[in-house]
Amino acid sequence: MVLLQRINGSYTNANVSIPICDLKPFTKYSLRVQLKGGQPNPWSESATVEATTLEDRPLTGPPMLSTNYHEENCENNKRRVYLYWNESPRDSLQGESTRFEVSFKNETYQLRKGTNSFQESLQCDAQYNISVSSATKVGTSIRPSLIFIPKASQALPVPSNFDFKVEELFDLSPSSLKNLNITWRAGLHEKDVSLYVYMCQESYQAKICFDELRVIEVNMTEEAIFLTNVTSTVNLIGYALRHENGQTRGINWTECVFLRDAVPGKPRGLRVRSGTESGSLEISWIATPCSKASKTLIVQYILSICSAKQTSDSCQRVNVNGSVDSYTATGLLENHHYVVSIQAETPYKLGPTFEETALTGSKNDSGSGNVITAIIATAFLLIFMGLICFFVWRCMKGGKRFKLLLDDTLILSKSSTQVIYQPQTSTESGVYTSSQRSQQSCTSESEVQPSQNGPIQPSHNGPVQSPHNGPVLPPHIGPVLPPHNGPVQPPHNRPVQPPYIGPVQPPYIGPVHPTLNSPGYVDQPDNAFALKEISLEVSNEQPSPIRTQEGTNVYVKDDGSGPLDEYVRVANGSAGKPCSHYITDKNSLIVPSEPDTRSIPQHPIQQAICVGLALDGQSPMFPQAEGAQSTVTPGETQQCGSPHVQEYVGFGVQNGQATEYYPEDGS
Repeated sequence: MVLLQRINGSYTNANVSIPICDLKPFTKYSLRVQLKGGQPNPWSESATVEATTLEDRPLTGPPMLSTNYHEENCENNKRRVYLYWNESPRDSLQGESTRFEVSFKNETYQLRKGTNSFQESLQCDAQYNISVSSATKVGTSIRPSLIFIPKASQALPVPSNFDFKVEELFDLSPSSLKNLNITWRAGLHEKDVSLYVYMCQESYQAKICFDELRVIEVNMTEEAIFLTNVTSTVNLIGYALRHENGQTRGINWTECVFLRDAVPGKPRGLRVRSGTESGSLEISWIATPCSKASKTLIVQYILSICSAKQTSDSCQRVNVNGSVDSYTATGLLENHHYVVSIQAETPYKLGPTFEETALTGSKNDSGSGNVITAIIATAFLLIFMGLICFFVWRCMKGGKRFKLLLDDTLILSKSSTQVIYQPQTSTESGVYTSSQRSQQSCTSESEVQPSQNGPIQPSHNGPVQSPHNGPVLPPHIGPVLPPHNGPVQPPHNRPVQPPYIGPVQPPYIGPVHPTLNSPGYVDQPDNAFALKEISLEVSNEQPSPIRTQEGTNVYVKDDGSGPLDEYVRVANGSAGKPCSHYITDKNSLIVPSEPDTRSIPQHPIQQAICVGLALDGQSPMFPQAEGAQSTVTPGETQQCGSPHVQEYVGFGVQNGQATEYYPEDGS
């Protein structure tokens, strides 16, 4: 108890106010007041009151070390960088956390409360100074947390043969604790380097922590650390390096955690075939250096190549690194059968053997193979040349026919043949003839020999014209005939079938619901537009993902995708009775003051998207990324982790139509 102030004087039914200074923001205090009278026992019974001071800006940003980042390999001068932090202590936060702000290169990103990481694609040949600030409703941190991301080429190099391993000594039940033995190798020149061991429970997103990130600093030269009573859910473990001159290497996450007593299985996919050289075998398999299912760490594969006819003394044994998946055995007998076996080995156990038999090749086999290859290539070439000759012949033949047709259609001056063309007529047999040609010989008209049935009838009503006796005319003195001998057919004038102009089925842009036209339902307006993100703002502060309040402005971000493919539903805080409103103004939306009390029944579902569920006033227990999906059986319910719905659960079916379901019991 601390005596704050003593007030002297006489008071009768008076209101007395006393200012109390130098209190901590957002702190609960218990105050006790006593009065002193003129009695022998002057002090009265105390009156107690409790009060909490107002919030203030956070003192600092979230706790971060200079190594709290992870970067992936560079590709096209781009690398994905992850930042990690923990929640600020209450004394430093000085209020309720509302959001985080990450700033670099004159850009600021706002993240919702409860977030503990940030990722962005950065250039490999550039360095970055990034600040991370906590925020309350009063404002952001007075002093943000700073972290420096060096160029990819300037990161602290990992020592050669560092061999960082994480060994789990006991395979206990998921609800219990476990012990970890972490080992590495360090040279003498690493005495000025500090090693940081990181561990957390991995989220549904790779390389993202679900809970608090635990960090342990150890001496680099110790080469081992033994951790006891580690939570069994910890499954993401890594290390980072920092030199005393400030140079850093971000977190390298390990591939897996292995058990000492775990026995590796048989290597899969063993394949053995004759090599390209005589007396050789090419051996390949599927390398699995780390198996999360069996918790095994393969350090090497043991190969044995033994003759199928001789004793084991003639075997060839080779040790191959655990990350290698092939080996070529040479110096073997030609045209000889060999038995190839392979075993996987962990630091403590040797797995079962997998065998395969194969025949080596010889020089003659290689020569025969070359001859066969040459024969096949020659045959293919001959076939190809024959096809070319065939097509050339067809083209030439087609050209000759065209020339004959051209000669038929021209009246040459030196020709005594007269060709008379008539339009298409129908004969008695019903066959249409495109033309009739009457050909006269070089003799005069009187010399024309009659046919068996009488004299030749002229092809037209006048006398037969004698051969041309005038001057020689140029080649084209008659009409050039069309390609066919009948009348020119008019172009196709049948009515063109128009494209399908029937009613186009519009894309689905609203919820599928049996009571679509029920009273109180807010239908989709024509000017509704697409959106991807929403944030809430209160009292003209910066937008932040706080809980919805009546009359709150909802700011939306238009993704420009055109027709409405998503929409906003705002819950009034009670499960199963949501308010609904379509966004029609790209600037803001006012949450309806009167909730829609209709009950939405459950629908059969095929895919569920948990957008985010939260306990009353708390952070979402399962914050989901946009588009995160989990498959469920139609008609089945899925527990998303909260009995009180603050946000909603969206269900989508595979044909693109969406169904909204609000759980009435939280499941």
